[in-house]
Amino acid sequence: MSMCSWFEKHAPVAAVCVTMFSNSVALMNVVPYSAFMVMDFGLTNDKKATGFYAGYIMSAFMLGRFLSSFYCGQLADKISRKFVMRYGLWSCVIFGICFGMAPTYNLALLARLLMGLFNGIAAAAKAILPELVPQDQQQKAMGLVSAMWNAGQVVGPALGGILAGGSTFPYLLPNLIASILGLIALLFVERYLPGKVNKGRQQHLKKSWSSLSRKEKGPIASSSANRTDTTYAPVGATDDYQDNDNTEIIKEKKPTVPLTAAGPIAIYSIFSLVSIAYDEMYPLFLLLPIHQGGCSMMARDIGIIMSATAIGNLVLQFTVFPFLATRIGSSTMFRISNSLSTGLVLLPPLLVAMTTNHNVNQASISTWIVLIGHNIIYRFATSAAYTALFCCINNSAPASLRGTVNGVSMTVASLF
Repeated sequence: MSMCSWFEKHAPVAAVCVTMFSNSVALMNVVPYSAFMVMDFGLTNDKKATGFYAGYIMSAFMLGRFLSSFYCGQLADKISRKFVMRYGLWSCVIFGICFGMAPTYNLALLARLLMGLFNGIAAAAKAILPELVPQDQQQKAMGLVSAMWNAGQVVGPALGGILAGGSTFPYLLPNLIASILGLIALLFVERYLPGKVNKGRQQHLKKSWSSLSRKEKGPIASSSANRTDTTYAPVGATDDYQDNDNTEIIKEKKPTVPLTAAGPIAIYSIFSLVSIAYDEMYPLFLLLPIHQGGCSMMARDIGIIMSATAIGNLVLQFTVFPFLATRIGSSTMFRISNSLSTGLVLLPPLLVAMTTNHNVNQASISTWIVLIGHNIIYRFATSAAYTALFCCINNSAPASLRGTVNGVSMTVASLF
């Protein structure tokens, strides 16, 4: 197989990966400098109080996503996943720059709110992936996408910590880089992802899925009926593509979410709550003075820790996870990864207390080493748990409802 044919075969999955990575960078680059942004806006000079205002910056995005995720999921089913991902990326590009240039705290909140309101990327990306790969490759492909999302969650804060600063627009540069990544992702989406939904085949697959036994429709079912045909136009086709398929369209009043999806969605919501809360609190913990139990780090120090974590996590994702994905089912994968990540969440204060010299007002080398090592293992466990949950959610619904189900999961997770 030539290099060109190999790339063409894997390009659709690569487009999803690049999209999730750019979306994650746009979302998370604010984490290390949000507290400093609050102080620059003159809201407070108390480092302990900055967390209150900084939390609203991330919450504004989640509020926007909460309001729109369900409808974005339905659009992904009715129009195309590509349509939703396209406009989600444009929201990251436009409102990311607006956020970086915001002169006031209220305008910064508005920019983040609008970014979340038009952003249905996660639901659409997870919905399209099972149609791009064979069944036996689904968990491995989902693991790759999750790895890129988690890499963005680490690279984003690293960019924010290292690039934030300056006089006129101190927080524009990291958001500008995130916007450029969004434009690159748009090129991949337009070139390599399939376009308009094939309505006839979509309804045919829904009818086939509905005929499966109750046992087959569990949250980790194989859903092989979903992949016997595609619900999309050919890869590279535009949204104007018209199909001559004559499959009978089954009329229905409105889409419904299968009860089999309730369990995976509930678990995903709780796990997402813990994960996002930890991601928000971790930089604030590093920012706190040593005598208050923190590490007295600056934004650049936090960025360096995130960068080192990103490199280590990616190495594990591309070497260890593919080995595990072919040997461990989704349910077992989640149980192990969730147990590991839950234990690791409790360790940072203990690790810092054991390695910090309280007579020196800066973190020791040993503190840096244990924090980076801990963060790498935690990120890997979290990524594996998310991957397993995404597979369970996708396999709990027919292809014609995957966008809606993933939209519901993102809505509930954003609410939590």
